[in-house]
Amino acid sequence: MKQKEILLQILKDMRKITIKENSPEVLSRVILDKMVSYIGCEVGDVLLFNNDLGLLFFQNSIGRDIEVNLADSKNTLPNEALRLGEVKKIGNLSKTEYSSLSKNANSQLAVPIILGGKVYGVLNFESSKVDFFTDSHLEAIEIMSLALGLILE
Repeated sequence: MKQKEILLQILKDMRKITIKENSPEVLSRVILDKMVSYIGCEVGDVLLFNNDLGLLFFQNSIGRDIEVNLADSKNTLPNEALRLGEVKKIGNLSKTEYSSLSKNANSQLAVPIILGGKVYGVLNFESSKVDFFTDSHLEAIEIMSLALGLILE
């Protein structure tokens, strides 16, 4: 299947879930399962925040070797993407000041969930391979981020 067909199928699956169930846990689990599989990375996270209070109200992860609260972890790429409202991509974490929360992560891509100028959360993906994430990966994750933002609004 081509990239556009796969993304379209993921969006259709998201639509079915939002019609059947209004649960961020179920929806985020489906998104993470499909995106981690599609991208081929080992770890995926979705973090959702309450903008008014500035607090994490939801986190779901796939592929983590330990359970962590990404919002409480300082100096991480997801926190930087969230704080700045910008995509953050690192090809080799060992050459940066950012700390990884996975033992084997070497590259990372964090994409904020933004709609109407508000940052609702972040999608974060990690790979054990250096320079793993491509522009195609970024494009796919940005589409999912936008779709998730529309659903959350």
